[in-house]
Amino acid sequence: MFDPIHMNLSSAHGESNGVLTDSVVEEVDIKTGLVMWEWHALGHIALSESNNPAPKASYPWDYVHINSISPGGEGGSSQTSAAGANQPGDVLLSSRNTWTLYNVNMHTGGILWRLGGSHSSFKLGGGTRFYWQHDSEWQPGGLISVFDNGSDPPKEKQSRGLLLDPNTSSHTVTLAKQFTNPSKTLLASSQGNLLNLSPSENTSGNWLMGYGGLPNFTEYDPSGHVLLDGTLGKNVQSFRTYLDPWSGQAPGVPSVAVSGSSLAVSWNGATNVASWQVLGGASATTLAPVAKAAKAGFQTTIAVPAGAAYVAVQALDPSGAVLATSHTVKA
Repeated sequence: MFDPIHMNLSSAHGESNGVLTDSVVEEVDIKTGLVMWEWHALGHIALSESNNPAPKASYPWDYVHINSISPGGEGGSSQTSAAGANQPGDVLLSSRNTWTLYNVNMHTGGILWRLGGSHSSFKLGGGTRFYWQHDSEWQPGGLISVFDNGSDPPKEKQSRGLLLDPNTSSHTVTLAKQFTNPSKTLLASSQGNLLNLSPSENTSGNWLMGYGGLPNFTEYDPSGHVLLDGTLGKNVQSFRTYLDPWSGQAPGVPSVAVSGSSLAVSWNGATNVASWQVLGGASATTLAPVAKAAKAGFQTTIAVPAGAAYVAVQALDPSGAVLATSHTVKA
């Protein structure tokens, strides 16, 4: 949460009677509402670390802007235990306005190390520097994923998804993976995320990147090739983008059209259709099953059985149950 604090900001070239927005992180017991742990950026992060200039007015200065929280945990690879990057009782915080990730000890409140920004505890390897970032998360093996906005104002040509490999023994961080859209130059001014889609505890699967202030989202395979590239609609924003199973209930009944010796059937929005069953007959009142075909994409084309003067099509679910029947049309 963000807490406005009245204070002298002249040391940061702001107002002597200014207002600073303190970023506050809390652990809350959901059942009781009891605050179990609380941490304030003010007192731990110096004003000089901010890359967001203090305003020349009484408008609150958002000098840190914590935008993601990722608790440390057990497990990980030998890199984790050797480097000590991800330990129980640590929490990884992303500060957009200092361009820094902070690993904080939840027992003492002290900052164990900084990654990025002007006071990084690590020597940054090629491609690991980020700006105005969002959504830093611990990943298996002590790796860290982060959405590098690169803006606002622009510091890079396009936003990126990064998988970083920090080593606290050598005080270095290297780039394990990078994801950028190869066909569009997308620069998100705010928000965004990089989601690990691996079904098990690893980082070798697919990744989903949401562009926050932009309506775009992209799914990548482990090599960075695009599998899915879409938008949410004009001027739509999303703080985070997720991939989840979805079931669509289509309105009305399936649509069917006959052209020559084939028919085309579709049912916009229906996700539970597994196959289509064609009903045919000499009249509209004497229809019986005459053909069946597996659903093939948005629209499925099926040959009209010989002798069928009229046809209709039934949508079948995976068990073969009839979901709906189209209107009857002349073949």
